[in-house]
Amino acid sequence: GHGGCMQMGGICIGCTMPGFPDKFSPIYETPPGSLLSSNTARVAGGFMRRMRDVSRADKNMSTRWDRDAPSGWRRERTGPRGAVKLLHKFYGKYQHSKESYN
Repeated sequence: GHGGCMQMGGICIGCTMPGFPDKFSPIYETPPGSLLSSNTARVAGGFMRRMRDVSRADKNMSTRWDRDAPSGWRRERTGPRGAVKLLHKFYGKYQHSKESYN
């Protein structure tokens, strides 16, 4: 039959252990260190996502000769400007900061 703790139809052998549900399955308690690790992962993931978006916006462009000639009435798209250009500058310096030219 169905066990009371399992609710899945499997055989429950835990009921024979003293203090079974509370000592062996503390599912309602927050694991120690989980707040720190989850927030660290959230911050690092957000930073990586933004850097990936910067790289994708900059590097995901076709070459000029693959596109049609621009119209005389339309402004041609150029490289990044403003804050994105500044971000590219610092990101490029960071990428090459660990290179040695020995």
